[in-house]
Amino acid sequence: MPFAIRASTQILILFMLLLFTAPLLSVYAIECIGGAEHRYNAYGACTVCGMSAAAERGGIYYGTLTEALADADAGDTVSVLYDSAPADTRYEIAEGITLLCKAVTFHASVCNCGVIEGGRFVGAVENHGLMRDATLSGELVCYPDSEVQSSHLSGVLCLYGGSITGGRIGMLTLRLRPSTPMHGILLDLRNATLSDAALTLVNEAAFTLSAECLLLPEGYALFPSTGEGRYTDSLAPNDTLILEAHIHTPSHGYSYDANTHYIPCAVCGYADPSAKSPHSFVYASADNGRHSARCTDCGCLRMLPHSGGKADCHTPAICAFCQTPYGEKDPEAHRPAEDGSCTLCGYRFAAVCGSIFYKTAEEALAAAVPTDTVILLADNREPLLTVKEGVTLDCRTHSLLGGLTNRGTLMGGTLYGRVENHGRIEGASLYGELENHGIIPRATLACTVKNLAGGRIVNASAGDILIGDGFSLGIRGQIDCAHHFGGTASCTASALCRLCGTPYGARLSHSFSAYSDNRDATCVSDRTETAICAHCGMTDTVTVSGSRLPHRDKNADGKCDYCALVLEVPGVTTAPPTTQAPSTTARPSTQSPTPPPHSPTPEVSGEPVPIPTALLRIPWWLYATIGLIFGGFAALSIIKRD
Repeated sequence: MPFAIRASTQILILFMLLLFTAPLLSVYAIECIGGAEHRYNAYGACTVCGMSAAAERGGIYYGTLTEALADADAGDTVSVLYDSAPADTRYEIAEGITLLCKAVTFHASVCNCGVIEGGRFVGAVENHGLMRDATLSGELVCYPDSEVQSSHLSGVLCLYGGSITGGRIGMLTLRLRPSTPMHGILLDLRNATLSDAALTLVNEAAFTLSAECLLLPEGYALFPSTGEGRYTDSLAPNDTLILEAHIHTPSHGYSYDANTHYIPCAVCGYADPSAKSPHSFVYASADNGRHSARCTDCGCLRMLPHSGGKADCHTPAICAFCQTPYGEKDPEAHRPAEDGSCTLCGYRFAAVCGSIFYKTAEEALAAAVPTDTVILLADNREPLLTVKEGVTLDCRTHSLLGGLTNRGTLMGGTLYGRVENHGRIEGASLYGELENHGIIPRATLACTVKNLAGGRIVNASAGDILIGDGFSLGIRGQIDCAHHFGGTASCTASALCRLCGTPYGARLSHSFSAYSDNRDATCVSDRTETAICAHCGMTDTVTVSGSRLPHRDKNADGKCDYCALVLEVPGVTTAPPTTQAPSTTARPSTQSPTPPPHSPTPEVSGEPVPIPTALLRIPWWLYATIGLIFGGFAALSIIKRD
């Protein structure tokens, strides 16, 4: 017997050791014997130490579920074999990962962003993805876009969004955020098992179970646990509602809410959401910014605010229901015509781009994009406008009183300010200052022009470039002038082009009008006449044929007193021979003729002064000697007087 006692004692000691060391083995047996890695077989058991794997992924076994989830990628499926993690453990299933739990019970908390199928969850679950065929007896928090399908719910349900469909509903506590939008929540219990089901609301504020967020099976209704026996869809804080089944009996009259009318159950007051019809209102009366409307079906009377219509700058909005004006006028709602004037109040817009009218040209040019055309509808007084590259500003007949920087195309208009052109100007009239870096094929220039490097002024045909009174060319630059104009020609030079300064055209002819007699006729030569050009002052001298004077012999020596011609009859005046009739026809001359030397000046009577013949015969040296003698005597007399 002593041996038997010793054997039983040994068995008891071994049993107690196994009982106390088993939890330690389950915790510390993560590594195999000797620190080596586990070698799992096809059933998930280690062939060395016999320890079972916790999870499997793609044929790879893991000792813990945390390791399997850490190695899993999107699209992977992780199968859970068992879970012994404590309640303070937290599992996170990433998006795209599927967790097959089968009949495994989880005490740890779970954050699901992927897919969970099966499993029993005692701890808290945060669902951002999909849960299917699960049993949840702890706390379930559903976030927007999450889904719970065919699951057993009997714990605490926190709805922040998402949907719950089918499954089995037990004693369920419903928690809601006061600010939760009801249109994002769906509690679909139409295909759920509802035996002994009850909903308890724990919330800071009242909550209305609308037809969109709570769907019940046919024949079921919510009754307060207080036993009032009437259907309700409004939950006050900490209310408990019981789902009961009975046969609905339609009442004899309509019930209605703000937007619909319906026939409720005479017993519980329930109304099928699909049987609710919208009101069909007709106008009843209008008063103080509202109108009353009566439903033609249920007869309810509603006071509704005016709505519809659109106010403009002339009249307020017209109610689309009762046709009554309401509200204030809209001073910005104009109806512009093609010329930019409002057809209602006469307001005039400054510019239009496409079909949009603008109050200022600056706004229109700022909104314009390349290839757009901005049309000026009125004179512009803004200090500076900028035309962007690719944009066309059509000024038509309007004026721009401020400055302009043009990088696009400027068409028409009258500009009085400073213009800096980097684009193209066509048909505009400029009266201020122009700094040109672009091209000007057609314009009226009555300003100071600086045609800088890169700028071109092109006058291809008559009338393309016109010059005004204030035109001056400060910097000439490149001017392509095929049609010269302006300037004044003279009889000495051609006209200078007003635009480019190039001489063009023919010179004018001299204008010799009044010829004057030079009184230089003699007995051996005709007299001449001289005229002065009215344009340049050039002289033109012509000879009057047949105007020579007759020979004179006053001393009766038989010779002409002027030319010493021997006369036939001494003392007789004879006329010179005439070769042709006298003529005063003017012949143009390019040089002023020089009058002949020693031309005698005729007397008033027209007769020549006779010269004594004896004086003509005295030698010249005798004249010189006599002059010296008389000069000496004169000098001596002056000396003696002094």
